Amino acid sequence: MRLTAAALATVSCLAFSRADAQTSSGTSGGGMTLSSRVSIDYQEANVDSAGKRTDWMQIVVLWRGQPGWQSGAGATSVQRAAGNQVYEQARVAAAVANRGFSGSGGPYPHWTEIDRSNGRLYVLGREFDIPPRGSALIVIVDRVDGIGGPPMVIGSAVIDGTLPEDVRGKTWTSGDTTFMVRPSKSGIQIFLETLRQDPVVGAFLSEGAP
Repeated sequence: MRLTAAALATVSCLAFSRADAQTSSGTSGGGMTLSSRVSIDYQEANVDSAGKRTDWMQIVVLWRGQPGWQSGAGATSVQRAAGNQVYEQARVAAAVANRGFSGSGGPYPHWTEIDRSNGRLYVLGREFDIPPRGSALIVIVDRVDGIGGPPMVIGSAVIDGTLPEDVRGKTWTSGDTTFMVRPSKSGIQIFLETLRQDPVVGAFLSEGAP
């Protein structure tokens, strides 16, 4: 039931809005497994104003559990059913509250909720302000599988989320033919390289390595 892809590909655009003829904005999100213990969900944002576009990583949530938790290895059918029920109840509640919802069910359900109108992110009942343009909110969650204690947010921070221009593909037309060059690295790949340099996040990811 995972809504984010367990691969590097970016999921299709989640939102798009046009303020006027010169300004447009949008977000796209995705997710992937970084190691046997750590998974990541993320959201990128962009604003194009009069032809000048800015891209940045807006939200990153890191989830860590015991090795193999992502596949639910060792979980019973009862655990899976109970987890799916919790997940579905949360999804319905988020819809009633008019919040965006993304996550995974199964034996270890986990999700995020976004209130776009008020600029809020919700993780495990915690509320976070979505930062302004160019900044990224990082949320770190441990024990997502409930082993050793209930899942808990162990840290959060707001850092520079600006992405370089080369994260976007380039297109041009010659005659009747349109050409496109895809970027060599995605925005999340580039941003992860930066995250790994942070002592706290780097240690969290290293401890989660296979």
